[in-house]
Amino acid sequence: MLSVPVLVVEDCGVFASFRRSQQLTAVRTPAILFFVAHAAIAGYFAVKLPYYAFYFLASHFSLPAWSGWLPFILSFVFVAFTEPLCAIGCAEIYFDARETEASNQEEPSRSEF
Repeated sequence: MLSVPVLVVEDCGVFASFRRSQQLTAVRTPAILFFVAHAAIAGYFAVKLPYYAFYFLASHFSLPAWSGWLPFILSFVFVAFTEPLCAIGCAEIYFDARETEASNQEEPSRSEF
């Protein structure tokens, strides 16, 4: 899941970015699954909600002939606002994983004292 931010930020190859993504997400599996579930639900509603609203309105009101394009346009707009937020969330998880990994490496273990 984090392979695209790894590929862009760390400037490594495709397969190296998959390995690095697996390394960074090893401990964060529940958080990432939670994020993916929310992103999928948000994407579903961004696509389907305009259609449901349009058909509800069309069954109760007389709409003009051009309004048949309205669900397509609204769906596009909703997805255009929803998906960048999902990408930002993915990047945030990546930077948090990198930061946590860096702080764990700098921190001396308790057994040394």
